[in-house]
Amino acid sequence: MLLGGRIVSLHQQPAAQVIVGVGRHKISLLIAQETVLQTAFPLSHGVVVRDSFNVETWANHGLRFFVIGDAEKTEVQKLAQAFGDANQ
Repeated sequence: MLLGGRIVSLHQQPAAQVIVGVGRHKISLLIAQETVLQTAFPLSHGVVVRDSFNVETWANHGLRFFVIGDAEKTEVQKLAQAFGDANQ
């Protein structure tokens, strides 16, 4: 369920945040310019754990996408796949 969205600061640069509810968890999708984040956040191949959160990140068309949440790994993967497919 879509809970909302807003503009946030990610490494002192603007980024869009979409917040989705999955059960009692909240999962965020962050979208920022790729050039800002190339060195700060390496691309992952699948979901990785970072600071107790499941994270998947990818780049497409000069943008960097992050799906971050404390939900199960499979929930983060499903949401990342849905957003990735929609961006193709």
